Amino acid sequence: MLDQEIRRRFERILGDISDHATLERDWDSYGGNTPTQQAIAAAKHLVRAIFSQYEQKVGLRAVPYHASQVPNGGIEVEWQSPSIDVEIEIGPRGEYAYLLIDRRGPRREMTERDNVSYEEVLQVISRMVEAQR
Repeated sequence: MLDQEIRRRFERILGDISDHATLERDWDSYGGNTPTQQAIAAAKHLVRAIFSQYEQKVGLRAVPYHASQVPNGGIEVEWQSPSIDVEIEIGPRGEYAYLLIDRRGPRREMTERDNVSYEEVLQVISRMVEAQR
């Protein structure tokens, strides 16, 4: 039963990412660009990679909590856990940035980086997933 729920949420998040391609320009009434096909493809690739690597180990935590469009034509994908959150922004040309929020210590620590590699993004998400095992 849980496997079906995990698969359903995984398919839903991929569908949500795809649906962002149907937004019209100015979707936010502030001139927001429609997410590019490159950003959508990169976001779906990332979600699939994390899911295939971690679904058997951590179940539902392998599925992003949320995906949304960003005004520059990119996509943001968020993973959440009780102690670490990761927000990955995929820009309109497929470039990556992230925000890591770590609440494990006495103080909340935030790390934000722009123009990072796909490999670094995988490491950041892995850090969040592995911390909860």
